[in-house]
Amino acid sequence: MLAVLAVFALLVAACGDDGETTDNETDGDSGADLDSDPGDGSDGEADGDADGDPDVGLEPVMGGSITIGQFSPPGSFDPTSSGSSNGTLGGSELRALYDTVVNWDPTVGEYELRTAESFEPNDDFTVWTLVLKDGISFTDGTPYDAEAVVYNVERHMAETSRSQSRATLLGFIESMDVVDPLTVEFSLTRPWAGFIYLFSIDVGMIASPTAIQAAGEDFGFSPGDAGAGPFVLADYRPGESMTFARNDSYYGGDVYLDELVFVPTPGGQEAAYESVRGGDLDGAYFRSAVAVSEAPGDGLSVHATSKPAGNVMDINAGVVVTCQDGAPAGCEDVADGESVRTSPPGADLRVRQAIAAAIDADQVNARAYDGLAAAGTALFQPGFPLSPEVPGPTYDPELAASLVEEAKADGWDGSIRLYSVSDEIGEALGLTIGAMLTAVGMDVEVDTSFTPPTLVEAVVFNRDYDLVIWGAPLGQNPAGNFVGLDSAYSAIAAERGFRGFSSEAMSEAIDALRLASTDDEITEAYRLVAEAWNAGVPAVALNELQNALITRSDLMGVELTSNQAMLYDEAWLAG
Repeated sequence: MLAVLAVFALLVAACGDDGETTDNETDGDSGADLDSDPGDGSDGEADGDADGDPDVGLEPVMGGSITIGQFSPPGSFDPTSSGSSNGTLGGSELRALYDTVVNWDPTVGEYELRTAESFEPNDDFTVWTLVLKDGISFTDGTPYDAEAVVYNVERHMAETSRSQSRATLLGFIESMDVVDPLTVEFSLTRPWAGFIYLFSIDVGMIASPTAIQAAGEDFGFSPGDAGAGPFVLADYRPGESMTFARNDSYYGGDVYLDELVFVPTPGGQEAAYESVRGGDLDGAYFRSAVAVSEAPGDGLSVHATSKPAGNVMDINAGVVVTCQDGAPAGCEDVADGESVRTSPPGADLRVRQAIAAAIDADQVNARAYDGLAAAGTALFQPGFPLSPEVPGPTYDPELAASLVEEAKADGWDGSIRLYSVSDEIGEALGLTIGAMLTAVGMDVEVDTSFTPPTLVEAVVFNRDYDLVIWGAPLGQNPAGNFVGLDSAYSAIAAERGFRGFSSEAMSEAIDALRLASTDDEITEAYRLVAEAWNAGVPAVALNELQNALITRSDLMGVELTSNQAMLYDEAWLAG
């Protein structure tokens, strides 16, 4: 449970596709900085070179060690642990150990082959054929082959799995056939133009079946020689550090760094930034617009990815809960063990519309991010790749007040609870938004005392909340956005998840995104999603943020991925 809480925490707060909505959302983030999401991309690196490529004219150098501050350590080294592929939850660490079958490069918006030689669909996207590179071995000496791929995918799909991709795999895979030692054919239950995406995140982190079986229940904490990635786990001290050493037999060629060390960063984003600026850390992970803005002036490099709807205020639209001892809210007169759908204030569309009209995103930005975030209520802001440029709700406190009065006239007492985390950004977001809602007639209880794990417990597990500062399940990878939206706002998610919202228009929009394979089709699907979002108001978008690895200026060759993680197989020190 502690491991699961640690993972979900990063979905939520300031400290995370695919959470426990339908098992595959890990992109909830809060003002304190967590996100998950399933499918995050980038608008390029800002490494100090005008064209974003600091490596031009420089030759990589062998040797050296770097220490990176974690946003949050991974809860497990098992790729089937929920949230394992997300950069805020240990995705960079697991990629160093396992690599992935493919990687989505957000700087060009395309997939690159990693352990795959090819990965191609048939004409209607119902059959996908994966061919692996020849000659790859796990570090235990066993072959990295088609049987290993099938074994790992089956682990993600197992009934006991906590994989963020479990529900998606179960919903799409009809069969897996080993064609030959290097080839797997995946037959799908329905067409999906973006099926390959799953192999750029947790499903693509293939581990040695032999090592998994040998480790048994200890695999998540002692993976041994299970990987085939650029590094091997040399030393693990829970709560203190995890040290990776160069894998000299890496299939991908030379790994330049001798050592890659990850350490926790207690004290929040401000303390982490001071550690990087002062040289105590060689880099750290941030979701702070202030840190991203200050870094270039302090002689640091920024490896950044943009996240649309980086902060949102999620609204509980009425969820299904199992009652115990009269809790959570809505269970006061219900017998223990019975399930009921709750009726929070947000179950009323007028209340959700009032909340959206009451929020001034520019003021929120000024108070929480010193005006440095990209403020706006549009789900996809104009600079977002393939943005449909659908405006978000307009700040209109008079409309908000009238909607509040209408809801009160029908029996609502005006009270509503707003939760956020207890770091500097989470507190600023909670207090600022709470004041705006109070100004239009709501009786707001603001609670910013939560740690990431306790907030996840209240929201995801107990589903006992009205409003929470979180993050939309979105990035820049269209297939990842399909997964995130489907896990958050489908009809199934409304029954099983912690948000409770679904609509026919949103379901149709999500399905359009599943089938979209061209830029025009993706933009049109995003338009449908944005319009359904504005009409149903499942949440209120506050800004677009950047997820960033901020490092010393002479660290070269760091690569970006889906889901906000970083690749270090070609990283090297120029100094």
